Amino acid sequence: MNLEACNFSGCAWAWIWHLRANMAFLFSPNLS
Repeated sequence: MNLEACNFSGCAWAWIWHLRANMAFLFSPNLS
């Protein structure tokens, strides 16, 4: 995703949430 092409309030939150979701996935030792 090209964050610079996004409206900050329009999609930056989605990009940040996606990173958070990835972090939760990677650091979830009990994920089955």
